Amino acid sequence: MKSNKIFQVLEQDLALQVARQTGDLLLQERLNFIKLIENSTPDNWTVFAKGLAQYEAALVAAADAGVQVLLQVQEDGSTAITTVSEDPWTYELSVFFAATVLTTIGYGDVAPVTVWGRVFCIGFALLGIPLSLSFIAATGDLLASFAAYLPIKSISAAIPKGKRRTLVAGLGTVSLLLGFIAVGGVMFHLLEDWQFLDAFYFCFITTTTIGFGDFVPSPDSLRYCTAYIMLGLAITSTVIELVRRQYAESWARMQELSSRLHGLSSPLAVALRRMALTGATEMDLDPELMRQLRDMNRALAEADHRDVEDDPWDELLIMAEKKKRITFVMYESAL
Repeated sequence: MKSNKIFQVLEQDLALQVARQTGDLLLQERLNFIKLIENSTPDNWTVFAKGLAQYEAALVAAADAGVQVLLQVQEDGSTAITTVSEDPWTYELSVFFAATVLTTIGYGDVAPVTVWGRVFCIGFALLGIPLSLSFIAATGDLLASFAAYLPIKSISAAIPKGKRRTLVAGLGTVSLLLGFIAVGGVMFHLLEDWQFLDAFYFCFITTTTIGFGDFVPSPDSLRYCTAYIMLGLAITSTVIELVRRQYAESWARMQELSSRLHGLSSPLAVALRRMALTGATEMDLDPELMRQLRDMNRALAEADHRDVEDDPWDELLIMAEKKKRITFVMYESAL
């Protein structure tokens, strides 16, 4: 991937310059604070508090710039600090940053600050995001093809038709996603020494491309995180597409039934009012109205007993068997 090298070339010099300047500022603020302590009196505590705030701000800026602060103990017992400015745009970080741009995760912990770096980032995103989505979709198709080797048909046939089968299939689909996120949670729990819940939360926020940035992997884990992102987005997009289809089918049925009920409400109300006034029976109802009521009853019964082809697991098999497959990828947008 040449893009990460371009980001390094465009951002490296300025990042190192900022790190050195921040380190020098930290040393100067520390010296000023020490002098302030030596000359302070109980009456000028406000000046002391202001100096402490400036020194703390310099420490935070140094940490954000990637400056390492080394504490040294002198022979006389006094302490001194030295700063080491490291290049934040390492090879691993550049690859990781490019991956977060292509997948629209964007943690926000690293960003281009030069004009040309930002211009290149815009062009890289415009050209790279569609290609990245195509790659993720192809990876999702490859993963879906493995479903043909799973005993899905036999498991699905063992469950009675109807809402129970749909519920079990839906829970199985979601469990697949949660299981993959749990595996990632264990991995980052070991790599980052995070609590498992924090690692699980990080994996969920990452694979759904939310990317808050409150948890970010360390430089030593960037290569593992990059691989997990690409594989996780493929699995997440496949599962979310299956769930989306179920919602779309349910919503279409609800709309159809609602429309038919709305069309029957007025004639049915008139017929029931006539029956109440004249003492007529259902045999005296309009034949067309009776036919529509029977069709409505049949439609409601079909909604309670859905066919096996509507199950999410069978949708997964259909995706695996098709030569030309389309996977919908969910990603964040400013719209």
